[in-house]
Amino acid sequence: MGLDWIKYIAAVAVPVALIFAGGFISKLTRGGGWNRAHFYLGPEIALSSFAAGVIYLVELGLQPPTPAVLVTKMFSAAIYLTATFCVLLIIAGFHQDWEARTSNARGQKVVLVFVCNTLASALMIAFILFVKRLS
Repeated sequence: MGLDWIKYIAAVAVPVALIFAGGFISKLTRGGGWNRAHFYLGPEIALSSFAAGVIYLVELGLQPPTPAVLVTKMFSAAIYLTATFCVLLIIAGFHQDWEARTSNARGQKVVLVFVCNTLASALMIAFILFVKRLS
């Protein structure tokens, strides 16, 4: 088994750290007091997950493995990028609908902070565990 547990720690720690760092940076750049909008990071996390998939494809092209392995890896990356793009559009739709609903603070927290951030974090976790397959 060895150090297999590290990939699971990385898969969870990276998105969680990104959410907290993003919220802190958002607060610093926007100024003022803390508010829930600082943690509306679903689109940013999903977009960074998409970028990770594109970078992975470029890496495959720079140092291609054997043809059979290359086809498998490119196929998994293509599925990942397609799913990520679809989820990114869903998250963007949630943000379009919910950011203007300032009178429904609870709904905004649930949809924009919990649901969108969870969906986007799941993309990053999927990339780390299933596409990149850290070992």
